[in-house]
Amino acid sequence: AHDRHRPDHARRPDHSAQTHSGGQAEFDRHDETFLATALGGLAIGDHEANELFQSVIRVAMTAQEPAIRSIAVAASERRAAMVLHLLPLRRSAHEIFSGGDLLVVATTVSARTSVPEASILRALFDLAPAEVKLATSLATGRTLRDAARESDIQITTARTYLDRIFRKTGTHQQSQLVALLKSTHTFNGR
Repeated sequence: AHDRHRPDHARRPDHSAQTHSGGQAEFDRHDETFLATALGGLAIGDHEANELFQSVIRVAMTAQEPAIRSIAVAASERRAAMVLHLLPLRRSAHEIFSGGDLLVVATTVSARTSVPEASILRALFDLAPAEVKLATSLATGRTLRDAARESDIQITTARTYLDRIFRKTGTHQQSQLVALLKSTHTFNGR
């Protein structure tokens, strides 16, 4: 059994992201989130997020497009919840970023009472339109049954969508999902 807050990066040093010297100071400020590994590698301090992160790196090393581009990282006592966006670097961008293959962008989320627009949720968590509709409905306080009825889908379909939403957002319960969605917002406060 693994502690979800301790990554299993020691066993996978060959698949770690590489940090370059210019970005090291920024990573040092997030010492609980980003962990240095052997040979200049990078791991995520949350076990579940790190497993997804390492799988994206393995795919990126083969020059394929990673299916996962956004990874939710759960909040801890010393860190707000965040979403890591993994952007493949191609052509001239590859050279601009010291030959890196992926750009990692961290977006923190904090408490709010409103739910962001559908386009924000799709971009942050890679949710399908039907999943966004269900998640937004749940975040407004509706039960899963009411949200399914509102979306004109069967309850079994809603449960399937909810399982996918949990996987994509790194949550395990509706209450965690609602808290995450209400803590996500754009820089201009919308």
